[in-house]
Amino acid sequence: MKGPKAEAGVVLAITAAASFGISGPLLKPMIDAGWSPSALVIVRSLISALVLLVPGLYAARGRWSQTWHARYDIAMVGLIGVAASQLAFAQSLKTLPVGTAILIQYSAPVVIVLYRWIAGRAAPSASTMVASCLTLCGLFAVASPNIDNRLDLIGVLWATAAMVTVALYYVTASRVPHTVPAISAVVGSQIIGAAALLMLGFAGIIDTTITTTSPVLQGQHIPWWLPITTVGVIATALGFWASIAASRVLGSQKAAFFGTLEVAVAVTVAWLALAETPTAAQIIGGVFITAGVATMRTRYER
Repeated sequence: MKGPKAEAGVVLAITAAASFGISGPLLKPMIDAGWSPSALVIVRSLISALVLLVPGLYAARGRWSQTWHARYDIAMVGLIGVAASQLAFAQSLKTLPVGTAILIQYSAPVVIVLYRWIAGRAAPSASTMVASCLTLCGLFAVASPNIDNRLDLIGVLWATAAMVTVALYYVTASRVPHTVPAISAVVGSQIIGAAALLMLGFAGIIDTTITTTSPVLQGQHIPWWLPITTVGVIATALGFWASIAASRVLGSQKAAFFGTLEVAVAVTVAWLALAETPTAAQIIGGVFITAGVATMRTRYER
């Protein structure tokens, strides 16, 4: 797909990556303050659903039938993108260094390329191959300061699950029918994802610890509700809306490659918010990731 619609898809994909990228640096102080990763996912999803509930219902007026017919696609986005991928990544961080987990998870675009190739749907173009190589090199450079030789098997399996579910998220998001407003799809998927995690929490399968202890950001104590609200509104509501809309315009493969920009954004936000100065390798990695994304043609490919 070419022209203005493809350009709009690129803007949406970059918006999604920028929105998602702020979550890690803002949620890290909350984890340090005692919140469990699962609880953060649940609360940010519920905040997102609450913020978008009225606009989502308004957008769906006159389209209830189409939205109902797309219920399985919306449910899959919620279960895979909201619940499974975020839970798997959080679990991987318990036994893996952050860099190793990130490197595995954000290899998702390459998984989509390989799947399309093996399934015989389309052989990767030269630009796709170059983009894959540049992106993987960039991810390795960004993650390298936190990578070591501790490859816990369980942690690797969780990170691999995160990689697969992220890839599946982009595929399912691209399949949400255009007749369903993206904002309405986000509301439904956030509620479903949060509900699934809440049930796991009630069953005692996952930890859902919440605390009102003030997290520390840039050496200053801040209200506990401030970072989680910011993440719920920007990194979740705006991020998932832009991501689903971009996936429907660009297709799963292109949208997934743009999603890797989240890593570069997270490093930048960590530098500004947490005073974690990026290394030369991380800066070079960000350039490689950007170059990889820029190499992808913005033609639609489901």
